[in-house]
Amino acid sequence: MEFAAAMGWRNCVSDGRNFCGVYMGFPFVTTFLRGAKNGITVFSLRIQFTTPPGNLFRELKNRLKGVAGMQKIAMVKNMFSVNVTINKGQPFEAAFDMLLYETTATAGRLMLGGPNTCPVCKQDRCDAYAYTGTAYQPVHAACVLRQSHDIRDKVNQNELTGSYFLGFLGALLGGIVGAIPTVLLVVFAGIISGWLCAVIPLGEYYGYKLFRGKLSRNVLKIIIVVSLILIPFTQYFVELLWSIKEGFGVLSVSDYVKFLVEYPGELVPNMLQYLLFIAIGFFLVFQIIRRNNVMIWQESSFSESTIRMMNQPQNGAYEQPVGSATVNTGFHGSEGSSQQ
Repeated sequence: MEFAAAMGWRNCVSDGRNFCGVYMGFPFVTTFLRGAKNGITVFSLRIQFTTPPGNLFRELKNRLKGVAGMQKIAMVKNMFSVNVTINKGQPFEAAFDMLLYETTATAGRLMLGGPNTCPVCKQDRCDAYAYTGTAYQPVHAACVLRQSHDIRDKVNQNELTGSYFLGFLGALLGGIVGAIPTVLLVVFAGIISGWLCAVIPLGEYYGYKLFRGKLSRNVLKIIIVVSLILIPFTQYFVELLWSIKEGFGVLSVSDYVKFLVEYPGELVPNMLQYLLFIAIGFFLVFQIIRRNNVMIWQESSFSESTIRMMNQPQNGAYEQPVGSATVNTGFHGSEGSSQQ
């Protein structure tokens, strides 16, 4: 709650966890990660630039090295990010302002600018800022509004026409496709890869979407059920390909079932290992699989609500939200603050 209020004073707009603002012409995103009763505050700051700013990263890392609380300073492509842990007795607002000033001032000295191309239409001459994807960046307001409306139209259409049956069929086929790398690696290298097993539930999810399955909260349950069904099938494909590879011919399903019943000790341990790795893979891609209509709707609404025009007067270094983002409290009523 305290963090949300502080970001509100800095004219940030928020979905309750991500806070978007503009400082000295640089759009930024700060995320509240953790707070505790002992006074510790953990947050992250992300600022995107036009090109990979290697010099900026090195200079900032040197300048921030040893500064209390600065941790996990990283550069991913064009995105500079840092996690900050502020201990009890140290005001997090001062650390936040110092970090934001140091980053933008150093970027200015190095003649670095932020992105200037709209991520929706890939054209320049942007007229606004908005949160799209994982960054707060320049956009055309009309592009974001159109994209948000199109997304919500698709959500409404999916609610009306989405099919659990077709989605289940798509998840099954997608899971089979996702299992192919695992089967090949097991047969030809004798290795079961946990990373490749993560492709199986991911393939199920995209197969579910491709077959226009209804994106309700039941998606997770369907993916779990399909994953359990695919475990014996994955083992069968391994045995089938191995049989062909060794010159024993095609292993029929009936022979496979007979062998499984008569010699469970030969196959069941392998299937339990698949179960473990697929479960690990499921959690590795959990954030992708859990996407449903509610989440997609909220994301598009948040993207639209963070629009602020560039040609409006600034309130100090922090630009004032305008347009759709007229709320300058930094959080959405009690719902946003309660999460802090």
